Amino acid sequence: IYQQEQDWDRATRLFHQHPMLADGDLRLQYVHILCEQAEQLIRRDTRQAITLADKASRHDPRSLRPKLLRLRVALQERSWKDFRTVLNDWLALAPGRCDLLLPVLTDLTEHWPARRRNLLRTLQPLHDHPEVRLMLARLHWTMDDPEEAMQRIRTVPLTASTLRWRLEYLARRDDNSDLTELVTLLRNQL
Repeated sequence: IYQQEQDWDRATRLFHQHPMLADGDLRLQYVHILCEQAEQLIRRDTRQAITLADKASRHDPRSLRPKLLRLRVALQERSWKDFRTVLNDWLALAPGRCDLLLPVLTDLTEHWPARRRNLLRTLQPLHDHPEVRLMLARLHWTMDDPEEAMQRIRTVPLTASTLRWRLEYLARRDDNSDLTELVTLLRNQL
């Protein structure tokens, strides 16, 4: 009931009164509630938000949401060390879920451009994952290096997302060689 009403404080108190619930079948709900509380605090009390996210991680170490919250706090506080640590934890746990990082990494590239190269170096060892290659391509794109961005995109299977990238790239080009290659790819996929 507390979850439906989004009364995260009362829901948390219930779990504190009955700790075996937080470790038992309702563990994932408890993690969700902690993350919701942290989400509400992220702008006004980052220390408490971090405490709640860390608590959620302890109850479910494989959950990505507490890590996403920690990344947002690190970005907000401009703490590259914390950001890199949590990002490395994420990449070790779920490199194939970089798609969930896109909003945070986009914020980083827009609001903290000095860290773009650091982010490239952090992501580079995991370039075997298509999602990481897309992320690297996005970084190169924001750094006004469309040629390198396209090199990355060409190594990723053609999807709606990669098609959008390639069309944006083509809009910046004068020759048609890439357009011909893209049309051939599309014909082979259809």
